[in-house]
Amino acid sequence: MPNLFPIPLMQRATLLVPSGTDSNLDTKHLFIVLTDPHSNDLYPQPHCLMVNVSTVRAHITYDTACVLKPGDHPFVKQDSFVFYAKARVGSETKINAMISDGAFIRKEMLEQTVFERVVRGLYESVHTAPKHLRFYESACGG
Repeated sequence: MPNLFPIPLMQRATLLVPSGTDSNLDTKHLFIVLTDPHSNDLYPQPHCLMVNVSTVRAHITYDTACVLKPGDHPFVKQDSFVFYAKARVGSETKINAMISDGAFIRKEMLEQTVFERVVRGLYESVHTAPKHLRFYESACGG
């Protein structure tokens, strides 16, 4: 079912984004929008930096820079980690089109204190790509 009304992309927004494998196409991961739409020399059209959230699994190594617990967001039902290695910069136009088409599903805004932990993890994670830090700093003046 498509989303019926637009909502601006902004920091703290969350989206469910399809990220399944060929054997499980219905899997969706929670993505957190880290920046308001922003343009720079590399991205002349507005783009947003987003990170996804994945479930912590026993006996599988994961990035510990930011672990989310149940209660940190309504979608998080068990311990989860922010997967900084899979951060992405996405076009505002494309993201909004995917929302309008119903492929991406808007979820609740992330609480400010949780968002601050996620951003702190962006800087602390050894898996954050330098280009993503540069984009974040360009977009947020940090």
